[in-house]
Amino acid sequence: MEWSLKFYDYMRKDRGGDGGTIVNLASIYGWRITPFAPFYNASKFGVIGFTKSLGHEYNFKKTGVRVVALCPGYTYTKLTAHVLLRDDDTSVLEDFVKEGEANEWQQVDSVGKGVIEVVEKADTGTVWVVEGGRSAIMVKE
Repeated sequence: MEWSLKFYDYMRKDRGGDGGTIVNLASIYGWRITPFAPFYNASKFGVIGFTKSLGHEYNFKKTGVRVVALCPGYTYTKLTAHVLLRDDDTSVLEDFVKEGEANEWQQVDSVGKGVIEVVEKADTGTVWVVEGGRSAIMVKE
């Protein structure tokens, strides 16, 4: 959020900037709930709330800065290679692994393509999901 605000202040037309777009990266868990990661869920919900508020049409009309969020689904990264949970109960870890296996995974380049799609077509304050290597889709409220 700190960096989004720095870029927002730099780009705003009402203060001499040229306007622009900020894409905040959340997670599929900013939109979908899992019982295994309440703190992670909460932080990603926060990113979405921040994005919708800063990216509100009122702010966009004043500043010319479009703010959107992208929620990648399960993606092969170093983070997903070593899972840490708040519970040391092995059955919880097993259930979390099963949840992961039930979802479609994607490569990092799918997220990059999703960012490009969102920059090209997203309205300010909207939230998008890129999952399973498919094109980004806007989340309907």
